[in-house]
Amino acid sequence: MLLFFTLITIIIDLFYLFVSLKAVLKNRYSILHLCSILFFIIQVLPLVVDMFNDVNSLGTHTKYLYNALTDENTAYLYNLFAIFVMVGLTSTAQKFAHKRVNIMFQRTKAINSFCRLCIVLLMFAPVAAVILAPTPEIYTNFSYFYTHSYNPLAVEYLYHRLVMPYIIYLSFLSILVYYYLIKGSTSKNIIMLLSSVICIWIDGKRGLLAFLIVGILLVDFIKNQTQSNWKLVKKGALLSCVFIAYFAVYSMFTTKNTDDSFYETYDAYFSRESEVKLSIYSRLNGADMLPYDGATLLYDITCYIPRFLWEDKPYGFFNYLTAYAYNGHAETFMEGSNFQVNIWSEYIANFGLLGCILSLLFIIGIVRVSERSNVAMLNISGSVFVLIYLFFGFELIVMVLFYAWLYFFVFKRKSSLHRTRTTY
Repeated sequence: MLLFFTLITIIIDLFYLFVSLKAVLKNRYSILHLCSILFFIIQVLPLVVDMFNDVNSLGTHTKYLYNALTDENTAYLYNLFAIFVMVGLTSTAQKFAHKRVNIMFQRTKAINSFCRLCIVLLMFAPVAAVILAPTPEIYTNFSYFYTHSYNPLAVEYLYHRLVMPYIIYLSFLSILVYYYLIKGSTSKNIIMLLSSVICIWIDGKRGLLAFLIVGILLVDFIKNQTQSNWKLVKKGALLSCVFIAYFAVYSMFTTKNTDDSFYETYDAYFSRESEVKLSIYSRLNGADMLPYDGATLLYDITCYIPRFLWEDKPYGFFNYLTAYAYNGHAETFMEGSNFQVNIWSEYIANFGLLGCILSLLFIIGIVRVSERSNVAMLNISGSVFVLIYLFFGFELIVMVLFYAWLYFFVFKRKSSLHRTRTTY
């Protein structure tokens, strides 16, 4: 019976996937169509992959993840969740598509030389950060903190964990700004490639390349709004192959995940099925994942408040979910291990069935405001925020995008409305 229901779920969601793909390829789309496509890839496609693999292997070291993946009630509710969200996203996208504002982003014909220099310097900011590091020579090793033993209280590690990420993200954003503003040329491509390689090398993780690929595709998508998206699809497929190749080489070089099967690696990095099922399971069995309902959403909106001013402030959601996967409660967080979470797993863990509805309404609300606005940065920041939040938790880059969107919504939207009123 469960297998039959799962097959029905996949077939229904496939229909809505084709609806979204058709809308995007014909350039009559809403950002919600992109959300629908991404949702299918990370939440529905794993149901197909499960059929050809042993789900039990995912719970080898995590007892409660095993319980969640093998619990029939959880599976039925997950299938209902997959249908509900896919139908909700795509149906609303169909209504929103004809009201989307096409922002005509025009590149400056001749960007100021000083501005160009500043952008390039920011692109290479990680080099300066390495020079100023307590022990610069560790960055001559690729992914040093994954290939060497280290003291977690050492100043070198604290610098890399607390200072370097901000420099890396500043460089990352500068690379995308440069890609958008500067016209294509051999020198531009060389500068972009060099700064990207340096950034990825110093960061030492796999996620940054994924963010960079998504960012480049989004910039291309923005500049291509009135044309066919077939070339973009081909470019996306090519860059995806590049990422998969890098992922494999990285794993071999750092020996991270080399003991894991393909299925375990796929589930950890390319799927969010396990995390959502774990959240559903926790709500069905005592809701012991969080200290209280709404705890991590409270953290999300107060993350800027220093903990020394609020000792009982809750923590980011991935801490609780990871601890629950191992222990069935979150009283003790796991050091050096964390699951990748997303909006669905977080909201369901906080509010159960209501969380599923609230998260869908939240995404629809952000998209509605964003894509109907003629304020370019409100439009793009909202679109990028919802897409990334579908795949990643409310961590640094998602936080930055949300508060950037909030800034443009509160201040730029008001100023735009004010200017409109004064013209009458």
